[in-house]
Amino acid sequence: MNGKNFWRKLFFFLLFVFVGVYLLLFILQNSTSVAPPGTTAAKVTLGRVSDTAYQGFFWRVPFCSYPVFVNTKQQVNEYETKDIKTQDLQTIGLNCKVIYQINAAKVPDIVRNVVPEQIDSVILFPRIASALQETIGKNDVFLLITRQEMVREATKYILADLLSADGYIIIKDVLFCRPKFSPQFEKAVEDKMAAGQLLEITRLQTLKVEEEAKQLLAMGAAEMELLKQKNQLMTNPLIIKYEAAKVLQNWKGDMPSTLVVSGNGALPIIPVAGSVKP
Repeated sequence: MNGKNFWRKLFFFLLFVFVGVYLLLFILQNSTSVAPPGTTAAKVTLGRVSDTAYQGFFWRVPFCSYPVFVNTKQQVNEYETKDIKTQDLQTIGLNCKVIYQINAAKVPDIVRNVVPEQIDSVILFPRIASALQETIGKNDVFLLITRQEMVREATKYILADLLSADGYIIIKDVLFCRPKFSPQFEKAVEDKMAAGQLLEITRLQTLKVEEEAKQLLAMGAAEMELLKQKNQLMTNPLIIKYEAAKVLQNWKGDMPSTLVVSGNGALPIIPVAGSVKP
């Protein structure tokens, strides 16, 4: 009889220990939480969000509180718009990539005021639209084509300023991808490019003609200088006497068919009709 009581007591004791350990582990499991790397948690206790943001291990009230985890890693999201109206009444479609990060210190406020999964559509995208309307909508469309880097930087700083009102999101960078213009504007750009190419061809042809004209002028000046030097030689008295001496030296006593006559410093050749005998 005593043996049966012993085993019965041992059974109930072990059952009590097992239940106690299970309850203790269950309570501990519901009293602690761990925020994984790259996430920040806010603790909600009986519907009230704590003012402290938690990272890593933290305690919470068992059965009365639960954690809400928010991704605070750097993220990339795309915003696409098709109807930005510019100052010159053109329409631009733009794909915009935004690199951003959720502010870990603001996680309790985010959980309190915004559904964390909807923070892009509720906070980020509307303010991107406002920033793009400020930088693109209030300028001519050619500004986006000729000064895209400046427009991108301006959009980044305006967006960061708009988001600083609540501080939920920290902007890292803004990138423009695949801008799309209206068919009328694309045709106007093509016509302008064609006109610019024609103007460039005309300019090059003009430069070619000017260069050829310069070369002709240089050649003409060289020929004029050569003729001038030749004329100076032909009118030089020493040259005239030398030529006359050569004629006399080669004369064989008969009358030549041409005569050399000196007049006014020149030495013209005068043809003589027929044969003249001495």
